[in-house]
Amino acid sequence: MRRRTFPVLLTISRWTLGGIFVFASLDKIWMPHKFALVIYNYRILPLFLLYPIANLLPYVEFLAGGLLMGNRGTKLANRIILSLLLIFTLLIIISIFRGLDISCGCFSLDGNGLKTTWVKVMENFGIILLSIFIEWRVTRQPKSNSS
Repeated sequence: MRRRTFPVLLTISRWTLGGIFVFASLDKIWMPHKFALVIYNYRILPLFLLYPIANLLPYVEFLAGGLLMGNRGTKLANRIILSLLLIFTLLIIISIFRGLDISCGCFSLDGNGLKTTWVKVMENFGIILLSIFIEWRVTRQPKSNSS
């Protein structure tokens, strides 16, 4: 029973995490100008980097999420996603301490989207744990199954 449980959990985890990132990328791909404004609101990046990042980052999210869902390049895709999650979470924490009342830009680009709050940090922490579970399971699989 145990041998069957982990592969099923790994598949569900890959689909969940990959799906989150694919879904989160769509608005950003369709409206990079609005995503650039969300990035600007964090007041971290210099202006000349806003549009290049707003145009590139959603495709990285989409590709990593799709690869994770398709079980292709799983280790790399998961590590990219984990890195992004850690960066996003750090940016949210910084914005909280700076007193910025802004939308995180996670799933919606309008101003009424999810805010940068401690609840969002805890949500991200749960998603980070999901990514760590995937990393743990993928690195324990034989080479042929962990592409």
